Amino acid sequence: MMAVAEVYQTDIGKVKLGQQAVISSQTFTGELPETIVQISLTRNKTHILHE
Repeated sequence: MMAVAEVYQTDIGKVKLGQQAVISSQTFTGELPETIVQISLTRNKTHILHE
């Protein structure tokens, strides 16, 4: 699974490659353990959900 997350500019310094992360959402129960594999300072707009 791949997740794209936005991080506040003031918090980006706390994010490191290889760091463990936990993905959670209101749309599913439980949590998914993941590893950060890419960090980008810009975000490309992506339409995941269609209207």
